[in-house]
Amino acid sequence: MGDYLAAEKHADWGMATYDPDRDHRLTYIFTGHDPDFSALMLWIRGYPDQALQRGREGMSLAERESHSVTIALAQSTLAFVHLLRREPEAGLEWAQLQLDVASKYDLPLLAGTARFCFGWALAQQRELQDGIREMRKAVEGIAATGAEAGMNFYLCVLAHAYGELGDASEGLTLLEKAFGIIAKSGTRHLLPELLRTKGELLSRLHAQDDAVEGWFRQSLMAARSESTKLPELRAATSLARL
Repeated sequence: MGDYLAAEKHADWGMATYDPDRDHRLTYIFTGHDPDFSALMLWIRGYPDQALQRGREGMSLAERESHSVTIALAQSTLAFVHLLRREPEAGLEWAQLQLDVASKYDLPLLAGTARFCFGWALAQQRELQDGIREMRKAVEGIAATGAEAGMNFYLCVLAHAYGELGDASEGLTLLEKAFGIIAKSGTRHLLPELLRTKGELLSRLHAQDDAVEGWFRQSLMAARSESTKLPELRAATSLARL
């Protein structure tokens, strides 16, 4: 829902409480481990190095449990964190490992998120057409599973890639779908990034449009209200470039 402080507090409690030997049976009920969620919260709140370290801790715990879904989730987290840090080579490597596990154990949702990160990494490496093609297929695959969590951000990343390709209009169309998901679900997950990306796309179409600054300022205020330091920094950087 976008309450990152509460999410991190719950993740910290889970990590402090969890005992790998005593609670191993819970792996087959809930899957995943709190270090994975904590890693994403750390990046959002402005601690990218700690986020990467927490992701590695999650990977180590997943390997100890030797549970396919947990391993794929940990690999997904590392791929995601690397791509948020704009490290496409490492992101691509973890996405491929996740795809291998998800394909082997027939995990369609996790295969979809792996393919998305694969395409995202290609786009960051300036292989925009291939990256967009992979991300579009991934979004379709994820939607086919019925999952909606995170879809607004997937569409945001895809929209940004279209802007980089020179098709800001298509990017804005995708962003409207992302905002529609937010309106329907009430989630605010990474909302500042959506607001900032809309400003970036509009600037590509109308560089002198006053609305561009307005979207960047909305992004900045949303990030500040959530205490999300890295989205705040990105919004401030976009404003400074006007």
